Amino acid sequence: MRGEVVSFLGVRALFVVESVDEERRRWTWRVRLGPVRLRLHHAVLTRPAGSATTLRIEGPALALAAYAGPARWAMGRLVGEWSRSSGSS
Repeated sequence: MRGEVVSFLGVRALFVVESVDEERRRWTWRVRLGPVRLRLHHAVLTRPAGSATTLRIEGPALALAAYAGPARWAMGRLVGEWSRSSGSS
């Protein structure tokens, strides 16, 4: 799968999904913005109280530092939205 992702600031970047493991609930994708390329590895893990997510990113150190804050915000927003919609606290 290929496409374009748009950040909360309106920045557009091309992406390619490299692999999906539905059984293990893991996926890897690459994103490119100009000369900068990142590879993102996601997983959803089963926990006693529900689920947890992991994200490991490969790429240039400066790009990783710039992306860490927005990634944390997006993941927290996603989990927060799920928690509110499911009635969890």
